[in-house]
Amino acid sequence: MARVDPERIRNVALLGHSHDGKTSLAEAMLYAAGAVDRLGRPDAGNTTFDFEPEEIKRKISIATAIAHLTWHDAKVNLLDTPGFQDFAGDVYGALRAAEGALLVVGASTGVVVGTELAWQQLRARDLPTLIVVNKMDKENADYWKAVDGFKEFSPRPVSIQAPIGHEASFKGVVDLLTRKAYEFDQQGHAKEVPLPSELAAEVESRRSPLVEAAAETDDALLEKYLESGELSDAEVMTALAKGVAAGTIVPVLCAAAGKSIGIGTLLDAIVTLLPSPRQAPPVQAQNPRTEQVENLTGDPAGPLSAIVFKTTADPFVGRISYVKVVSGVLTPGTPLLNAAKDQPERAGTIGFPKGKALEPATEVVAGDIAGISKLQVTATGDTLASRDHPLQLPPIEYPEQTYSAAVGAKNKADEEKVNAALVKLVDEDPTLTLEHEPITKESIVHGMGDIHLDVVLEKMKRKYGVEGTLSVPLARLALARHNTRLDSGQRAAMAAAGRRMTDPAGDTRQACRDYWAIGLRPRLSEPDRTLPLLKSDLCATDPAGLRYGNRIGNRVIMGSYGDWDLRPRLRTLDVPTLVVHGEEESIPMDLVEEWVTSMPRARLLRVPRAAHFTYAERPELVWPAVERFLAGLDDK
Repeated sequence: MARVDPERIRNVALLGHSHDGKTSLAEAMLYAAGAVDRLGRPDAGNTTFDFEPEEIKRKISIATAIAHLTWHDAKVNLLDTPGFQDFAGDVYGALRAAEGALLVVGASTGVVVGTELAWQQLRARDLPTLIVVNKMDKENADYWKAVDGFKEFSPRPVSIQAPIGHEASFKGVVDLLTRKAYEFDQQGHAKEVPLPSELAAEVESRRSPLVEAAAETDDALLEKYLESGELSDAEVMTALAKGVAAGTIVPVLCAAAGKSIGIGTLLDAIVTLLPSPRQAPPVQAQNPRTEQVENLTGDPAGPLSAIVFKTTADPFVGRISYVKVVSGVLTPGTPLLNAAKDQPERAGTIGFPKGKALEPATEVVAGDIAGISKLQVTATGDTLASRDHPLQLPPIEYPEQTYSAAVGAKNKADEEKVNAALVKLVDEDPTLTLEHEPITKESIVHGMGDIHLDVVLEKMKRKYGVEGTLSVPLARLALARHNTRLDSGQRAAMAAAGRRMTDPAGDTRQACRDYWAIGLRPRLSEPDRTLPLLKSDLCATDPAGLRYGNRIGNRVIMGSYGDWDLRPRLRTLDVPTLVVHGEEESIPMDLVEEWVTSMPRARLLRVPRAAHFTYAERPELVWPAVERFLAGLDDK
């Protein structure tokens, strides 16, 4: 492949709620650009992006996958990220490699929890964004209702397209700027057609907010618009690109990826409206030897600096490090320095990723993305640089882990193999850590959720041929001994209670006597923040202990997040239960309400995220409500 001008590169991350069609949209773009010869479908397990067996089995993305295409002489690198929150860590790496994003929203479901979480991530980084209302061909699809759902977003998104039809009759789009209508062939290429007469009035009314938003990006343009009431198409398009790059305008488009409708115009918008690496803000890097800070501007003539944003390892394929070259040019055999560890590295094979494949590359210029094989000491988040001009980029920040389990070998003789496999899997996944508990002699793995850890076991078996098991850590509450806010007697009592409550043969009621029982999962990483919530008349129990048939106290207070497989067990408990649900939790409210309704003596308490037990940042916001609940039970 000939050298690509960084001005013609677009690195685009796809984010959104699970099952809103991110992978299908990415596949349709590859197909439209001729990068693949068939349209892959996630439900058929034949996509370029979801190639891991665990993804094919579950029909969800569990890791970021990268593929590239060429459209109008521009190279577009697509980073398809997971929508399921158990695998949200991979999104953070992808966002470090992208200068723009597509926020994918289902036309039938509109804005849901995953949409809001993705929006928050994009705004926190001021990443230029396009919103795509996908699955316009599905039942109950309503484009304008979905657009109206963005009214609480800031900056408020503005539609640049109108749909032609909806649900099964969806067949094309109207460009609100040019007033031109398009239909699409089976590969997603646009063909101009006459504007349907029934849409003419709506197009005019919907066009005005678009022109107004463009005019507001520039004082001179706004003055002209106020005087004449109109701007040229070229002026509006230039202003839109300026507003998108500045984060003041978020255009909205529509598509039906499964039928390749709207794909060609979406690719046009990506190339026209999203910035190149050269147009992105400078990236600061520090020379670890001189401590001087330099601004890197995506210049191939600049010093070499590349961030490793993803790592994969396989006993057959080997180790692949995916990098975004921020400055300079990377070539095979280049003597490198891991600036984070101050250790030499040498690039082996270098290739441009397309799903699980790497297409050989002779060089990778600033702004482009590549995979490198056989790096020895480099991990995700490290910086690769020139040995004579070392520069270290800021590391990637990942979310805190929220779920932990003790991991063991299914076969006692395989314990060493399990630990060795876990070390390799932890090396791949920055949101996975392994801890060896000295008191209980357990290996505890920390991750983002139960499905996350289930996938870890599946990968362990597939890649390294060893089977593991997950169980409740005996050390879960014993970690209270690290809490300096408790005296030694309290820590010892908490540790003893924790052992009784997680013992399959134990009786939680005996441990708690007549005290309240809180079915919550204290954060292992921050026991000093979570455990002080346990008042003297409260006894903590892990809800996972219910899996073993343990009894619980006379009252239950528990969080809504996690352990959903315990619902049948909880329904059989003849005890008053308070379910605390954080407003920003990833479990949809309608599911929580359905669950609570199915429990005969349950009540639902909605609290701000900061007040939720799991985060424990402002417990004073939730305890009064909890105390009222308990007092109300006593009055009955």
